[in-house]
Amino acid sequence: MMFETTEQIANRDPDLAGRTAVDLWGPAAEFGFQIVPDILLLEQRQLGISSEELNALLNLNAHRWRRKDPVFPGTSTIAERMGVSVRTVQRLIRSLEKKSLVVRKKTADGHMYFELDLLNQKLEPFVSDRIKKGKKRMEK
Repeated sequence: MMFETTEQIANRDPDLAGRTAVDLWGPAAEFGFQIVPDILLLEQRQLGISSEELNALLNLNAHRWRRKDPVFPGTSTIAERMGVSVRTVQRLIRSLEKKSLVVRKKTADGHMYFELDLLNQKLEPFVSDRIKKGKKRMEK
């Protein structure tokens, strides 16, 4: 599968050169931002991800720095951010696990963490399908 680098895209479309999170979001980006592929939103229904599950997934992703790194947010932290109970977050994460989008594990000392690499794997066929069909980035 062939993907364009940011530099290649900027060379092809000069209007995209120099776009940063701060350019798009202003001072709000100073408090952090995350990279989320559009394909996740475009194929949310096909993946069977509810709005609440997507919110929980984005909260997990906010703690992700590199593809293979585990993430360590507490379910109570996510619950507070979402305005729901810890139990609701636990149910949402369990549902994401059943859909093979998230893996929950424990460290040797019992701390829970999550792996999100399965999500990348689940998205790849959608990307391949869109490339084969010649669809543009935000087309249905």
